Amino acid sequence: MSGDFENFVQNNNVSYSSYKDAVTHYLKTLDKKYAEKSDDERQVYEAYKGFVEKTVNSDFAKAATPELIMPLLQKVNELGINAVKGSADKGLEELTDIYNTMNSRISAMKALKLPDNSEKEQVRAEFLAQAEAVFAKLEETINNIEQI
Repeated sequence: MSGDFENFVQNNNVSYSSYKDAVTHYLKTLDKKYAEKSDDERQVYEAYKGFVEKTVNSDFAKAATPELIMPLLQKVNELGINAVKGSADKGLEELTDIYNTMNSRISAMKALKLPDNSEKEQVRAEFLAQAEAVFAKLEETINNIEQI
C-alpha cells in the first residue's frame, strides 16, 4: 500500500476542498484495485481502510486547509501502514508460537509407535492427516503475513 499513495498523487492533479473529499477519492481508487486481489490482501486493505476512514471526522481533518490536505493524508497513509504492519507483526508472533507448538506435537505423534491396524493407530493416523492439513494452512498464513 505504500506505493499506492504515491501513484494516487502522481495520477491526480486535483485540489481538494476538504480532507474528507480527498480520503473518499483516494479510497475509491484503492477499492477498485483491491477488489481484484486475494482474500488475504483484501483483508489487510480493509484494516488499512478502516484506519484511514476513522480520521475523516477528527478535529485535525476538519480544520485542514486545502494546502495541508495532501500532506496530512500522506501522514495518515504512513501511520495506517505502520498500524496494519504492527498488527500483522503481533499476529505473526502469535501464529509462530502456535506453529512451533503444533510442530512439536505433530512430531511427537509421528514418533509414537502403536500396533499396526489397531484402533489407536487408526486414530493417530486420522489425527496426523487432519493436523497436517491445519499445519499447512497455518504455514501458508504465516508466509502471507511475512510478505506484508
